[in-house]
Amino acid sequence: MKERQRTNQTGYLLISSAAVLWGTTGTAQFFAPSGTDPLALGFLRILFGGLFLLLLDLPKNGFRVLKGPWPWKATLGSAFGMGLYQLFFFAALLKTGVAVGTMITIGSAPIVAGIIGRMVFQERLTPKWLLATTLAVGGCCMLSLPSGVFRVELSGVLLALCAGISWAVAGSSIKLLTSSRSPVEKAAIMLLLGSLIISPVIFFRDFSWVLSLRGTSVVLHLSLMATALPYALFATGIPHVPVSTAYTLALAEPLTASCLGIFLLGEELTATDLTGIVLIFAGLVILSLKVKGETNPVTS
Repeated sequence: MKERQRTNQTGYLLISSAAVLWGTTGTAQFFAPSGTDPLALGFLRILFGGLFLLLLDLPKNGFRVLKGPWPWKATLGSAFGMGLYQLFFFAALLKTGVAVGTMITIGSAPIVAGIIGRMVFQERLTPKWLLATTLAVGGCCMLSLPSGVFRVELSGVLLALCAGISWAVAGSSIKLLTSSRSPVEKAAIMLLLGSLIISPVIFFRDFSWVLSLRGTSVVLHLSLMATALPYALFATGIPHVPVSTAYTLALAEPLTASCLGIFLLGEELTATDLTGIVLIFAGLVILSLKVKGETNPVTS
């Protein structure tokens, strides 16, 4: 029992660490050169992230990651989820703006993940999870609220919801992948197939900005530190954590992004931002508390 509890705690830590690394994405994009194509950047980060994990796995397993058998439903679910997330998310940002699109996408993912966890993995949605998720999603919304007038376009809202659903499907599908594959292999195949799926869409996008030093640096950081490493951590931790809990823990991403913006980029800390930070932090703390009578999740 104690060993299982330690394993579950490790899963919590791994997913939280992944979320912190994802939270560096916005700061890295701030340093991208002018003219950077967001969709091209999204494609490159998952392509090079997957290639990096493939190279990392080569000394131990060779090209086993490219060979079967892979359970086709879970594999395609993770790949399409990751690829479509890139398309839906950046399309939503064009319609609604960065703040609203991000708020809807990241805020909807834990709710969708809770539904998937209940339907697919028979996970119990506890009152603790409901309270923690409500607080964290509310905090995420407050952090994402733009100042002044903002536009809400129905098509953009739907695209952002599709992005949240796609992201939840991608992570949930990783949990379904066979235990005979290493976390690095699982993350690699998801990212590589995801980039392959969306490659026709980005064929005519502008990639000239990549040739600059800043462009290359941003792509490398996003590919390695904000994609390859966190998805490998996520794939390692998700077998030991309920899907619903994992996506609530992932809301440490906007918390990290906000803190980096304030302390590194010199952004103003408003009362709304501070309230959002406190709400997310409170939600994450509640989620980590052990409630009397609560059972540990069953590992897959």
